[in-house]
Amino acid sequence: MRLMSLILADGVEKEARRIIASENAFDALALNPVDAKGDVVLKRYEEKVAPLRRLVRNRLAMEAKARLDHAKVLLLDDALRAKELIRFNEQKRSAMKEREKLQTLEARTKLLELRAAALLQ
Repeated sequence: MRLMSLILADGVEKEARRIIASENAFDALALNPVDAKGDVVLKRYEEKVAPLRRLVRNRLAMEAKARLDHAKVLLLDDALRAKELIRFNEQKRSAMKEREKLQTLEARTKLLELRAAALLQ
């Protein structure tokens, strides 16, 4: 029985760390921006916060709960949700640009490696 509680606590800790590290409210609640409507937000909030409620002395759990509370407030208000959606889209665009830049660098590196190999032969 003790082992089961340790595994559960480990899962809760992992989820708390994921929530704290999330970049936006959608990621914190693990929601798709299209699905972020009032009742869905509340349901997901309750699912995510339930395991954290009983861990009142754990700083990590309280930090994650505060992050979830903030995400809930952002996604329940229409104006704040619109701002969060804009921020979410900007983050995704930025990530795509970084990925494209990395792919370009990798292609250039491969080309230079091929040229170097041809020179050595």
